[in-house]
Amino acid sequence: QVAAVAPVSAVPIKEDLETCAPSRPIAVLHFHGTADDANPYDGGFTQAGYEFVSVRDPMAFWTAQNDCPAQPVTEETGSIRHEIHSPCAEGSAVELYTIIGGKHAWPGGEAVSQKMGEPTREISASRIMWEFFAAHPMP
Repeated sequence: QVAAVAPVSAVPIKEDLETCAPSRPIAVLHFHGTADDANPYDGGFTQAGYEFVSVRDPMAFWTAQNDCPAQPVTEETGSIRHEIHSPCAEGSAVELYTIIGGKHAWPGGEAVSQKMGEPTREISASRIMWEFFAAHPMP
């Protein structure tokens, strides 16, 4: 029922990633800042003791799940690193936009608080998501 997903500054906890068992490829587009304190890029623990995985863990999971090339094509512009794993099974793809120095903020959006940080203006997550979803409909 889900063709594609696009998390922004969010990674699963370790237990959720370990139990994820999709029945088919799902296109994944991910945005994450390297200085995100709420959901650290390199993983960490919540106050409740749950372990967030590194951004690299779900990217590796989806790359394998979708039978994508392990090595991405990487494009870098300003503080944005865009990694593209494609082509993948059933027309899916796995892409990661890393915002170097980015905090827990929606790229191209409005700042919600000082603690969450100023979003980058170099890209618009909303526009990129729309294009990604249009390019990856339900198989």
